[in-house]
Amino acid sequence: MATEASVKELADCGWCCCRAADRVARDHPDPRREIATVLDYIETINNSGHAKIGYEVSVDYSAAVQWLKQNRPEWSWIDELEQA
Repeated sequence: MATEASVKELADCGWCCCRAADRVARDHPDPRREIATVLDYIETINNSGHAKIGYEVSVDYSAAVQWLKQNRPEWSWIDELEQA
């Protein structure tokens, strides 16, 4: 599970395309390993020497704030996101 610090960093980065986004994606509860499978595939391709591919993680701002308010109400900085 993503830590408060990593989610805060992700919010500060605009919810996408940063190392915090990558960390949150890797830390996401992924019972079917769908995210992990994609990230493992990218790593395998990049380590093969044949090609380099990348990825970008982007989080839906509204859905993220709503989820955080419901599931992490103790994170007081979330209220500030809606006011921004």
